[in-house]
Amino acid sequence: MTEEPMDEEEIEVTEIVEVVEDDEGNTVVDDVVIAEDGEGNAVIDETIVVEDADGNVAVEEEITVIEADDE
Repeated sequence: MTEEPMDEEEIEVTEIVEVVEDDEGNTVVDDVVIAEDGEGNAVIDETIVVEDADGNVAVEEEITVIEADDE
């Protein structure tokens, strides 16, 4: 097998899982992923899932930020 060179830049991924619970212990926000490209620029791919008290998904929103300013 011959391995083909990658055309895309290698991306270093740091995964942060943030769980927020309501008073009854239900998960309301979950899963935040932050990645950086080879030059240290922030590449953010964020999925937010909001569940109601019964555990049903009430809102699911995916946000992609391709480039962000370093602070």
